Amino acid sequence: MSSFPILSVQQPWAGLIVLDFKDIENRTWKAGAKYHGQEILIHAGKRVDRSEVGKGCSVIANALRLVMQVFGYSVHPLWGQTPQEEFFRRVQGNEHVFECGGVLGSAVLDGCTFAHPSGWAVQHPKMVHWEFKQAKVLPFHAMPGRLGIFQGEYPIDVPDVSLSPTGETAVQCSLDKFMSV
Repeated sequence: MSSFPILSVQQPWAGLIVLDFKDIENRTWKAGAKYHGQEILIHAGKRVDRSEVGKGCSVIANALRLVMQVFGYSVHPLWGQTPQEEFFRRVQGNEHVFECGGVLGSAVLDGCTFAHPSGWAVQHPKMVHWEFKQAKVLPFHAMPGRLGIFQGEYPIDVPDVSLSPTGETAVQCSLDKFMSV
């Protein structure tokens, strides 16, 4: 078992980070410089951010809604398909990334900044934008979370492979599968 730095993030944000859609995590404090450039495990807290979850909708349905708000509805030049198609491609086989109460994946903390141009960055003078890159989905591991960055054990070898757009054909999924409560 290996020990890693872990950051707890509420859903749907945690799932969107490990699926490599959300490149910014908004915090009111800076991560210590020792974490910059390090791989950090992303833990989904037990609570869901209800300010972003529509009434009666699942976390995954709201995650899709947020992706489309940030990226729009047109074919994305990097992916060669719409954000909706890319979302379903990345979620296929990784539905566990929207579970709560455990580690979902990891990402490298590239640094902390103010006034980042990302569509995910909340523009407020006291908001710190944590920049993540090289996100990847890992097998779900249930464990309690904590405030701040904490050290924790992850019982599965963390592969050195990033989740990134590949341009593969979009997976045709039924919206009903992902929109159920």
